[in-house]
Amino acid sequence: MLDGDYQRLLGTIMSSLSQQIRLPPEYEDFFTQTGPTAPYPNDMRSSARTRVRTHGVLLPESPLPAFPRDPEPIAIYTADFSKTGFGFVAAEQFYPGEDVRILLATFWMQVKIRRCRRLGESCYAAGGTLSCRHDPSPEAFDQIAAVV
Repeated sequence: MLDGDYQRLLGTIMSSLSQQIRLPPEYEDFFTQTGPTAPYPNDMRSSARTRVRTHGVLLPESPLPAFPRDPEPIAIYTADFSKTGFGFVAAEQFYPGEDVRILLATFWMQVKIRRCRRLGESCYAAGGTLSCRHDPSPEAFDQIAAVV
């Protein structure tokens, strides 16, 4: 599968998803905040974060047995990246220990959820550790072959 096919398939999936994320009023400038973030006192992170705000697709890979989840794609907003981590905003709550697949315009990755907090109705900020980053490939769509 060529890179163009990846872009086309990702676009098809993204356009089929309903946008359910409701950013709270204090996040009205969410998409204008970009670039490096300043560290704060007692910041325990191992590497600096950079705010990158765009749309993406999340695919649950291995939900926790206590919280089963449909394997359907979910629309997300990316929040920030670091050398070993990734933050995003979703309309659903995720739980530490879940594995998810994130599809973005130029690559896809596997992430283990480490934290999640509610920002408001249908709005959760989640973050996780990068397990693996992949160049565009057919494997990105393995779980959603019926959609594409």
